[in-house]
Amino acid sequence: MTFSAVVEVTSVYPGLFGGCVFWGISQGKKRSSPFKISYKVGIRNPSVGELWEVRGQVQPYDQYNQQVVVHSANFQGLPKDNYIIKFLGVHPKFRGFGFGKQAAIKLVEDIGVDELVKLLNNGDWKAISDARITEIKAQRICEEWHDLKEEAELATFLSKYKLDAQLARQIIKLCKFDTVKRLKRNPYALVALSNSKPKTLMVIAAVAKAQEIKSDDDRALIGCVEFALYQELHVGHTVTELSMATESIQTCLTMIGSKTTAEIAIKVALAAKAICILEEDGTTYLQPISLAYIEQSVENALIKLHKTPIAEDWLLTHCQLPARIDQYSIEHERRHGWGLVTKQCDAVEMALTNRVSLLSGYGGTGKTAVLKAIYDIAAEMGITVHVAALAGKAANRAKQSIGAEDKNVSTVHTMIQLIKKKSRLGVSTDSDPLLIIDECSMVDISLICSLIKLFKGQPFRLLLVGDGAQLPPIGFGLFWHKLIMSNAPHTRLTEVHRMLAGSSLHQCAMNIRNGQPHDLPVYQGESQGVYLLPDVTDYATAIIKLRNTFNNFMVLASYASKQFKSSTSTLNPQVQLRVNPLGEGDFLMRYGTTVLHRGDPVLATKNAHGLGIFNGMTGIVESIEANDGKVICNVKFDDYPNVTELSPEDCWEIGLQLAYLITIHKSQGSEYDNCAILMDSPYLERSGIYTALTRTKKLCILIGTNEQYNNAIRREPSYARIRSGFAPVFESSSIPAGSE
Repeated sequence: MTFSAVVEVTSVYPGLFGGCVFWGISQGKKRSSPFKISYKVGIRNPSVGELWEVRGQVQPYDQYNQQVVVHSANFQGLPKDNYIIKFLGVHPKFRGFGFGKQAAIKLVEDIGVDELVKLLNNGDWKAISDARITEIKAQRICEEWHDLKEEAELATFLSKYKLDAQLARQIIKLCKFDTVKRLKRNPYALVALSNSKPKTLMVIAAVAKAQEIKSDDDRALIGCVEFALYQELHVGHTVTELSMATESIQTCLTMIGSKTTAEIAIKVALAAKAICILEEDGTTYLQPISLAYIEQSVENALIKLHKTPIAEDWLLTHCQLPARIDQYSIEHERRHGWGLVTKQCDAVEMALTNRVSLLSGYGGTGKTAVLKAIYDIAAEMGITVHVAALAGKAANRAKQSIGAEDKNVSTVHTMIQLIKKKSRLGVSTDSDPLLIIDECSMVDISLICSLIKLFKGQPFRLLLVGDGAQLPPIGFGLFWHKLIMSNAPHTRLTEVHRMLAGSSLHQCAMNIRNGQPHDLPVYQGESQGVYLLPDVTDYATAIIKLRNTFNNFMVLASYASKQFKSSTSTLNPQVQLRVNPLGEGDFLMRYGTTVLHRGDPVLATKNAHGLGIFNGMTGIVESIEANDGKVICNVKFDDYPNVTELSPEDCWEIGLQLAYLITIHKSQGSEYDNCAILMDSPYLERSGIYTALTRTKKLCILIGTNEQYNNAIRREPSYARIRSGFAPVFESSSIPAGSE
């Protein structure tokens, strides 16, 4: 049975992967009913107090209610009648600053509905503040009303032209003023926010045609050029070869019915400075100007930073630093039985005498020992050191290994947020600090650009640490993988600890790193080494058997998407139901498509600064409780002393997922005693299998065949296929002896 009505929203429960379940009262009804809306539907999730036009399909829900699965939902705009009292009293936008239903009633009594709506639409907070309300509250009310009004107008516009909901959410995030007017002037501006699918370009062209913008208009030509380049961006490339770009642009022009050639469209886009040309190694590339700005900004900032002199320090002035490093090595050998090798000493000197430096090396080469020495000696020199990594797990591991204080270790995102807020817990940008970014292969160029810009040209030291054979970042472009090919001050550690040099784990890692296929033995119950587990058809059963055999065991997969039988989304619920079924009397927590039980391993996939939880943190669900109709999940996150209490909304905010299996990308920065890797993937390549194998310290079991394993090794690493314009060139005068 179909459903179509205007619904007043009474409560909202966000889902894990976007969307929500909301309860609402249909016009003409007295009781509320549940509505399930996907993240793909609607301009955003509805909020309490709003009116939405909803269409969908009615399905059974429980013995008292039927649920509507929403197919389309449009925000109906702001109220123009007496409903405004209720709207202002309950909508989340108008809560939290001392304004509520009683204040809304007073406003309407003093001003009147029609006049109040007029004042709100005009943003006339001064007139509103005369009605027994403070100026600060009146300003806030007008600001929130303006944002909602913009959303309502945008929702109507996008609904009319059937534009994608995901596109709408992007527009709302970035455009806050006269959005619809701006879109009508140039609908092709939507290209920068689109999903780069041909269907979307056709929809944008239809919107443009409705605004009487012809297919040969400069706006249309520039839109087609940008669309072709953004198609490449969506697979990681920041630059596109001219010949390839010309062909793609011509295809886009033909799609929208333009008779203009790609060559002319490119000239128009260049004249408008929407794109630029990059010449490199005899090849001509095209690049969106926004990406060129990011890459050029990072290049210029690093080169300028590299040239900035370091203030003289007693250790540096009197050439005492090498002697102090040697002394530190001797002291370390007395305490731990081994000292720093020559390359490690060189790396310490490099980091303390250069403003930009790189430290690379694979597992077992002693990068951690170098970071510990840098941290300790920098403290003697009065240099404040801050350590960061992309994932919270990697940041915590760095903190423990080098003995840094909590306030000096964070994720990169947290570091950026604390600097923006000028928090006393963050980096002081005028203190000439040393920033160490660990696991740098995971950091994309956009993020590093955001960090560097916060210093506004003020000096600091930057040490970037990582392994050049690991996976590239999820974001676009390349940063670390291109930087280690530059002439920046760089120490490569290659000497492996003697206890690790002969291990099969190290030998396999080196073979993978060098692209050398090799045979592996079949697993026969061993507790150390690298083995195959072939002929597995029931992944869940195999995973459960391995989990029951080993402690600190993790399974890594290439995919998260449900369309693959070996993905984390497919296998996590299967493993959960068999390993950790719901006990009698136990509560469960459900949000979106995820169900949590007591005892489940979980992974946070988003940063939530207010909750103190960050992307990559793992933990265990200790208990699930239900009080007064509210379900609460208590999670003990690794390395956190206390249990964290989470509501379904909190779980949505941190992107909490089951973690019986995780993706290889999510495992970066983590270590496990024992690990299994699912190789049922035609896309698993050298950097992926290398990253996965180097997560384990004792035993690695590859679930698949030797052919699958060697095919992954033969495939070119994904970072080698990404085209990027980032290519800094440094002066070499300050590189210390012993560096490379």
